[in-house]
Amino acid sequence: MPQGDVQALDSYLEAASAGSASAMSNIGCLHEHGECGVAMDKSEARNWYEKAANLGNTRAKENLELLQQSNDEYKIRTDLPLAWRRSSYAFLPVSH
Repeated sequence: MPQGDVQALDSYLEAASAGSASAMSNIGCLHEHGECGVAMDKSEARNWYEKAANLGNTRAKENLELLQQSNDEYKIRTDLPLAWRRSSYAFLPVSH
């Protein structure tokens, strides 16, 4: 893996562990697309997007919606806040 990719991933992981929703969303994107030496893993992408979305990251919420549209395993989430259940985010994936 190129050194720049390692540094980018390390920076995102460090920022995510410090609570950065933006970094969490970026890590989700890396997993969704298999970039920076990260294996493509839609389930892991969903986990990172959910973490970021729970912290209010709008891009992560949008990415979850797009991920949902490309995946058939989604069900209505009854564990989400009522406002989310009334929106398209009610179809976020159920954690296994």
